[in-house]
Amino acid sequence: MHNRRGRIGLAALLVSAALFGVAAAPSSRSSGSIVAARRPRPTTTTTLQATTTSLLATTSVNATTTATSPSSTSSSTTTSTTVVRSTTTAAAVKCVVRLHGKGGAGFGTYNAGSWLEVGPNGNAPGWGGLQWLYFPESSYGAAVGVVAGAISASGCTRVVIDGFSNGAAFAAKLACRGESFGGKVVGYVIDDPVPDHGTDSCARSAPAVLYWTGGLAGATPGWSCTAADWTCEGGESIGINVTAAHLGLAITPSIWNSHQAYTNPPELAAWLR
Repeated sequence: MHNRRGRIGLAALLVSAALFGVAAAPSSRSSGSIVAARRPRPTTTTTLQATTTSLLATTSVNATTTATSPSSTSSSTTTSTTVVRSTTTAAAVKCVVRLHGKGGAGFGTYNAGSWLEVGPNGNAPGWGGLQWLYFPESSYGAAVGVVAGAISASGCTRVVIDGFSNGAAFAAKLACRGESFGGKVVGYVIDDPVPDHGTDSCARSAPAVLYWTGGLAGATPGWSCTAADWTCEGGESIGINVTAAHLGLAITPSIWNSHQAYTNPPELAAWLR
């Protein structure tokens, strides 16, 4: 019995020893695992940190590029040149061109304040002075040339033609022929004209005004100009009413009731503004 208990005890001792050995081996490996765990290993946190660092570095590079890019653009555009074009235009030279009556004469150009007064001489002699001979066609061309030369010599760019008596009859024909002298004429003043056939077939386009004093009331239709030595195209008067109808104008009373020039009608200032 005693031996049996001894054997049982010995067996229990051997089993215990075996169990101790088994337990000791995992403990040793576990200890190694703990040491290994203390060594740095990549973790999710480390990976995120690296990724964040990489993104920050990339953002920094992009920001630097963005910041320096305008500088490059600026340096390339600083050499460009801006061209400024002048829009200044020369001031208009305003003129009143006076066409005198038969027996009169012209005068030298002078400054009247608001405009230049231009007084060309008529193209033919008459009554001890000069007159405007506007017929036949060759004489008309010569008279037009005198007026054109005066306008050019005075440097006029805006012109009112103002004719009186024989000069008014010439002015009426100029208006009916559409003479603009290179687009410079802005109006015609026809002051107490000899009413003749110079306005036949009229094609006026420029503004105009017709003044009448009544001093030439005897120049009725068909009245012969020869007896009074008047210069009339066609040799006879056609009357002021027919002249007005040809011109397409109303008859405006002059400030005078005898045959004399109305030198400062309101149209001058109105047309030469």
